[in-house]
Amino acid sequence: MARRRTETHLWSFDPADENAVPNARIALALMVCIRRLPGAFPEHDFDDLGAVLGPVLQKHGRATRATVQAHLRARIAAGEDNPLPEAGLPGMLHDRSVQTLLGEAFARSFPRFRPLFDKVQKSLASFVVRHSFAADRNVEMLARLIGLPRPETVLIQLATAFCYGSINRSLFAFADSQSRIVNAIEQLCGVRGAASLRLFDGNGALARSCLLEAVNTRRSRCDLDDLLRLSAAGECLLGAPFADEESMARAVLSPMPSPAAGSALEWPHLAQPHALMRSALKAAIEAGTTGVNFLLYGAPGTGKTEFVRQLIGEVGATGFLVDEMGDDGTEASRSERLASLQLCQTFAGKQARAVLVVDEAEDIFQSDYRLPMARMYRSPNESKAWVNALLEKNPHPVIWISNRVSQLDPAYLRRFSYCVEFPQTPQTVRLRIAHRR
Repeated sequence: MARRRTETHLWSFDPADENAVPNARIALALMVCIRRLPGAFPEHDFDDLGAVLGPVLQKHGRATRATVQAHLRARIAAGEDNPLPEAGLPGMLHDRSVQTLLGEAFARSFPRFRPLFDKVQKSLASFVVRHSFAADRNVEMLARLIGLPRPETVLIQLATAFCYGSINRSLFAFADSQSRIVNAIEQLCGVRGAASLRLFDGNGALARSCLLEAVNTRRSRCDLDDLLRLSAAGECLLGAPFADEESMARAVLSPMPSPAAGSALEWPHLAQPHALMRSALKAAIEAGTTGVNFLLYGAPGTGKTEFVRQLIGEVGATGFLVDEMGDDGTEASRSERLASLQLCQTFAGKQARAVLVVDEAEDIFQSDYRLPMARMYRSPNESKAWVNALLEKNPHPVIWISNRVSQLDPAYLRRFSYCVEFPQTPQTVRLRIAHRR
């Protein structure tokens, strides 16, 4: 795959430029990480690094010119050729050979260039402190709603900057081992040692937020480039500004259509489970009971979804569907649907008497517990304990609808409050439905 180059003309160090603040944050983070990991940045990206720093180097034009000229004089005095252009500073900073020199000088910490890069980093840090951009309000709202601590919020702010800036995130891929990632995160988030790894713990605040793709999918191997990538849910909530929490909630919650007036059906073959579920759901909503999950399963066409719509209406609740489709119109992945469920739980807290509905639930649960060889080779990032906790701690009742349960691990089944099998709908009921429609 061809490498995407970052050119200096893609951003300017000017607050009037809408890309300036996110690009400044990215450039500052890149400088901080590289200085923390001297010698780790790859040679083939030196030119891109020089291009990223170009707009700020231009701000310090006199110092940049003097430093480059001093370096060239030293090279000529040592008998080396001078391959660099004689153009003025702006043109020179757009030249790839100059960009390569500047990138190498920073990545390898050339002593003559250190005072210049100290000034560049100080300018970026001051600029970032003094200016904000549209997504900052979104990040602050989410941090408050989800309860993100400050280090996690800083990481989300940086990941969000890539939605608005023009600097290539792949420049962070040089932090590609646990030790390098720890060192980089320590500097970026102001944490130390093991605390930097705990940021990405499967039960931590970042995992609960579902905003980062690598944490959301529980990838066991990744680099800093991967860790700075927003999930689909993260891009939805942070890739465009929202006026308030209510408008953000509308982007997450999908209300389940209520049954049409006068369309109520009777379920004579499910009278007892119907009465029990209605009583249990009403009690759970009124008492605010956590960890309430109902599972409805049976062949397609047995009326499970219509039953749920009617049940939610009978207890005076509002149903919200957990998305089955991704933002690109394709079927959502397991991790995307789980992320959607967790975010729905967060935003449903603002709604009275909320019930969440997960249709096609068989796609979410692991299906290999009956296959010993599959269990042996299953990736460790698929945590049964994490799914169990999801079933035990959900703050709002969840109704799961599935066509089958044969793939469900018994450990999951035990955690459902109540399971109901939907048999083939009796002919008399089907006739009433046909006549009504």
